[in-house]
Amino acid sequence: AAMRSRTVGQMRKWKQVDHFVTRSISKHR
Repeated sequence: AAMRSRTVGQMRKWKQVDHFVTRSISKHR
């Protein structure tokens, strides 16, 4: 269960990073 929770946290963090990167790319464009 602990490992699963950690994985979910990482996925959530990556989602935020992906969104941030997407916004940055849009801004550059």
